[in-house]
Amino acid sequence: MCTTNCSLTARRRARSLIALSAVLVSTFCTAVATSKPNIVFILTDDQDYVLGGADALWMPALDKYVRRQGMELPHFVTSIASCCPSRTSLLTGRYCHNTNITSNSEARGSAVKFLENQLDDDYLPVWLQDAGYSTYMVGKFLNSFKEPLARKGCPQGWTGISPLIQDVDTEDGGEEAPRAPTYMEDCNGQLTSYPGAFQEEVIRDKALSYIDEASGSPLPFFLLISTVAPHDAKGKGSTYPQVLPQYKDLYPGLKAPRTANWGRPPPVTIGFAPSTPNRLNVTDINERYRARLQSLRAVDDTIEAVVRRLACHGQLNNTVFMFTSDNGFKLGTHNIPREKFTWYEEDVRVPFLMAGPGVPRGVYVPEVAAAMTDLTATIAHLAGASPRRVQLDGAPLPLDRIAAAYPRPNQPGALSATAAAAAGLTLSSGVTTAVDSLDCIGVGAAPVQSPLPRQTPSPSPRPAPRKRPSGRRRNAREAAGSGQQKGEGAYAVGGNDVLGVEFVAASGANDSASHGAADGSVVSSRRRGLLQTSGNNKFYYGQWSNIQLIEGWLDVTMAQMLGKDYRVLRACSPFQAFGAPTDPRSGGHTCYKYVVQCSPKNVRSLGAVRQLFDLGRDAVELQDKFTQFKAPYNGIFKRLYDRLDAVLTVMSYCSGATCRNPFIAIHPDGSVTNLEQAMDAKFDDLYGGFKKFSYKRCALYYHPENEVADARLVPTSVREWTSS
Repeated sequence: MCTTNCSLTARRRARSLIALSAVLVSTFCTAVATSKPNIVFILTDDQDYVLGGADALWMPALDKYVRRQGMELPHFVTSIASCCPSRTSLLTGRYCHNTNITSNSEARGSAVKFLENQLDDDYLPVWLQDAGYSTYMVGKFLNSFKEPLARKGCPQGWTGISPLIQDVDTEDGGEEAPRAPTYMEDCNGQLTSYPGAFQEEVIRDKALSYIDEASGSPLPFFLLISTVAPHDAKGKGSTYPQVLPQYKDLYPGLKAPRTANWGRPPPVTIGFAPSTPNRLNVTDINERYRARLQSLRAVDDTIEAVVRRLACHGQLNNTVFMFTSDNGFKLGTHNIPREKFTWYEEDVRVPFLMAGPGVPRGVYVPEVAAAMTDLTATIAHLAGASPRRVQLDGAPLPLDRIAAAYPRPNQPGALSATAAAAAGLTLSSGVTTAVDSLDCIGVGAAPVQSPLPRQTPSPSPRPAPRKRPSGRRRNAREAAGSGQQKGEGAYAVGGNDVLGVEFVAASGANDSASHGAADGSVVSSRRRGLLQTSGNNKFYYGQWSNIQLIEGWLDVTMAQMLGKDYRVLRACSPFQAFGAPTDPRSGGHTCYKYVVQCSPKNVRSLGAVRQLFDLGRDAVELQDKFTQFKAPYNGIFKRLYDRLDAVLTVMSYCSGATCRNPFIAIHPDGSVTNLEQAMDAKFDDLYGGFKKFSYKRCALYYHPENEVADARLVPTSVREWTSS
């Protein structure tokens, strides 16, 4: 199989030879490359979507090149509202309970644990290289990627990587936005600092250089641009996000949105915030909100620069763009001044926009919900790549079905194919731009030299590649028996313990029964796939379940959050249990959010705190249906509650196919693939007979021994742990 190792070797000898090495790439590699798109993925840090952080007013280039020329999914979520675990899900295509990266701390997460657990043996950049791609990454990798760790060697799979080195000890330094950004290119042991520069300028410069380098090769390329904005800065001075001087006076007087949940505390049993309403520093929140939007203008400049640089190289028509954030952010909502980490929409619902060849143009798609793991699967699908051993928990986005459902743009300002042709614009990419010849001066096969000042110490010897322990990986019990604390970091190390698990057919059907078309093809029965209605036309999205899991183990510094953990099911459907959604752009779909939380203060008495929200009618999560419908539960509430809890239980321990469609664990004959179908009254006894998911104890880490679940809904490998 063709890989990019040939160009990687040449690159490490001398980048000036990149054009020659490209000529020497095999004919087979060239043939493979011509049919595959380049993929540019821009990942921001802590960018909100619910509060409008990705709106056109603040990010005009994102709107111009991606939103109006591509696709926006308003119901896209991260499966965990924390930087490192979310990024791990993106890189591995797996939920946190399958990687056991559950925190930003080095004990239960971070780059340290990621590399110790050898997750870079079998993850996205490795798969892409196997498929014939050059792979590049610049910016923030994972939390705690510090100098000592970098000197041991880089994560595998990157043709070129320029990782931000965190916690650099400089006078004005700070982990997230030092005044002298510091990198270690290819983890070569040599720190390179950029005194006086801003993070986003350095990231942009390096990204453009990688595009120049990649364009000198016939291989397709993947480029991950991982920004620091709009994350709060750390270190001395202001803790607001770092803002470029030309943007520091933008939006004078602008205030953070005052949504209906502003200053409204959660119930005492949830306890994420003070119970006294409006315990907020309004001045600080408004200033931070403005700084966040100002910092994002630098990211928007990067989008503009990347599009133009690709156009200069003639690469634009064969490049797919993806834009999202690792998690969201809240400012004053739910009475929390600022932070993430919770399951609230502000924290987990993030921007996702995509454009390029094969992507529907100018469409807003409210009826297709997706998660970070689905992006991993989408990238792999576009690249013709596949994991070596692990299973993907996500599925490729159903782009062809979305295109069929939306033959015309529905985004404000988007051009139809006819209008674009009349304007002389091509539609082969979906991303179009006019490039002046001056934009391309100095752009060639070789990288453009950086205009930024560099402060480079004398080079030290290049470190040897990161060593890997020999022999097979230890299983959970071996790890626990070797001195590791039982449960903490021991269960499912590397995620392999729960792959390929056996489920008992809850409906009594044979496990080997058909699960429907393996390729997700359109079927004639309304009982298969997610229904989408547009006017008088109906479309199906194959086996797309519209189910996402949100999970969290709060290993954090905030006292009111510390030690709490939760599982949350987010299920979107045209089924309207409590009335029609109020959003005029909902397409008649709503999303239900079912919460099961463990709190150390009440776990002995309650086991779990439960909440249920209908987001289509209550987007701010204030109307808990458990409060409205008192026990003993009955009617439509009980029927919905029973189904959501059963599916949540399956998702809490899922891997591979059961994550992509959890209903197969309950209806193995494939007759049910989404919530609307599951709500059929004939299944009331089935779903009502399952024991509800709960907790025995709260923990800072994932281990099923802390939980209670119905044995019929969990893999055989965890039943001994979850029995009551």
